[in-house]
Amino acid sequence: VILYPNPTSGLLHIETDQSVEKIEVYDLLGREVIASGSETQVDLSTLSSGVYLVKEHVENEVHVRKVLKE
Repeated sequence: VILYPNPTSGLLHIETDQSVEKIEVYDLLGREVIASGSETQVDLSTLSSGVYLVKEHVENEVHVRKVLKE
């Protein structure tokens, strides 16, 4: 699973050969700030600048990555 661009100022793209089931974005306090379905991009433009955790549910795997929002 590849997330780009990182850092981002708006759209975050998710590239994978597997099917994306769900995407969740959390702030560093653990609050869910965005939840989306099986999309391959997430719009972070409404979020404040900072570091966020993106949890990707891809088939039977869950990946968590840090993303910097400019």
